[in-house]
Amino acid sequence: DLDSTDDPTHGTQQLALFHGWYDQHMYHPLVWFEGRTGLLLRTRLRPGRDPSAACVVEELQQLLPPLRRRFPHTPIFLRGDAGMATPRVEAKLEAEGIRYVLGIGTNRVFKARVAGLVASAQARYDRTSRPVHVRTSFQHRAKSWPHARRILVKIDVTAQGRNLRFMVTNRRGRAADLIPWYDHRGTSENWLKELKLD
Repeated sequence: DLDSTDDPTHGTQQLALFHGWYDQHMYHPLVWFEGRTGLLLRTRLRPGRDPSAACVVEELQQLLPPLRRRFPHTPIFLRGDAGMATPRVEAKLEAEGIRYVLGIGTNRVFKARVAGLVASAQARYDRTSRPVHVRTSFQHRAKSWPHARRILVKIDVTAQGRNLRFMVTNRRGRAADLIPWYDHRGTSENWLKELKLD
């Protein structure tokens, strides 16, 4: 499990820079956890303005050799937040044979592709007042990608409103199985809190 987090600063520390998303001066550490145990594998302190995916490829080059020496026959799977889904990161993961699911930002092209499904889910909820959960996928090729990639789609319509999320993956399998697997990366948020607060 791969994530970044905010580490607020309150002085003039070197490379403690203002990050607009978090609206504060901070460092922006990159953190890697083993997905089943929560074991901290690696962390990298980065300047406050670094984007989420900064240094991911460089960190992979450090992390993969010892993992593969220790577990030579074990496939490696990676889950990461939306900020990690960049063409450079995806290309590195694919070149290394790593199976991944990365959150990817919502955009007008993706929304247009699933507009009919969203409308149908909303109509079903309006008719029954029961939660509606749709899991599907489609192939998409962005201009910056060398080939088409699979986009997973999560549509939830409940009393709390509508939730539409997208993920990019090179994994096979049903969207209904892959999306819950990805959702379990939320546990890493708790590991981050433990790391920062405990």
